This record gives sequence, C-alpha cells and structure tokens, in this order.
Amino acid sequence: MPSLSLMAAVTLALGACTSGADPGANSATTSTTVATADVSPITARIELPSTAVARGETITALVVVTNTGNNVRFVGCGTPFQVRLASEAIEPEVIWHACAEDFILSTGETTFEVPVPAVYNGCDSEPLSDCTINEGLLPAGEYEARLYQNPTLVPDPEPIAVRVVG
Repeated sequence: MPSLSLMAAVTLALGACTSGADPGANSATTSTTVATADVSPITARIELPSTAVARGETITALVVVTNTGNNVRFVGCGTPFQVRLASEAIEPEVIWHACAEDFILSTGETTFEVPVPAVYNGCDSEPLSDCTINEGLLPAGEYEARLYQNPTLVPDPEPIAVRVVG
C-alpha cells in the first residue's frame, strides 16, 4: 500500500485547486480515526463553540488533526480544510482558491481555525439564484457542519448537528 505522502500527492494530481451568534447552545466535538499497517494513523475532529448559529452569522470551527506517524507533505492553497453547513436539501458549493503552496502536516496535533458562515457559499462572489432569492442567508432549520478538504488528507469526521435560527 502506498505511503500517505504518496497518496496525498496522487490526490493532489487528480484534484484541481479551484476557486457568531451563540443562542446559548452547547459546544460540540466529533472525531474519526483511520489506521492501517502501511499508513500513518491520523485523526481529525471538528470543534464548534456552539451547535446553533443565527442566519447570516459566522461561528469559528477548529479542525484538529492529530498525526501520530511521519510528516505529510502536500500542496494546497491557504487552508486544506473548510467546514460548511449542509442539509438534505442544501449542499454547499465549496470554493477553493487557486494557488500552489507547499505545506507539511507535522507529527503531533495541528489546529486549523475555519469560519462556518450561515450563508449560501459563493454569495460574495457569484450571483447565485439562492443568494438573490434569500439574500444569501441560509433558511432557519437543521443542518450538519461537515468537513471539506482539498487535498484529501484525513478521513472525514462525523458531521455535527447545527441549528440555524432566526
């Protein structure tokens, strides 16, 4: 089985780089782990300061990655992780910046701070119909905070249930 750094390079070669209010909810964390004989074990978890957010507001998630194996080199742009709100009816269009920077995911724990906006993605840069109709705000309701990555470095943790209010 190829090493994780080789898998990350293959993933990068195959994938193109494209372009809070707290209504009193509790914090939430979720995690997942992968380990095989030939791949360094890596865990990823999402931590949220709240499981509720007001329409149009942004909370900050922490994506905490623990690498108990060797350093992993990869090419990306900005952060390799985004956390977005999704539901059965709404799947976000995750936009990645187009650049190529060399990164190293070191052995140990690395934390990435990422915004989680309660708006449709792309509303700031594209005239999407949902943005025009809903002024860019996600409708109130039940969502999941899901991890998106470019390139894929870790298995996706379980999503966290989030309520959009207001």
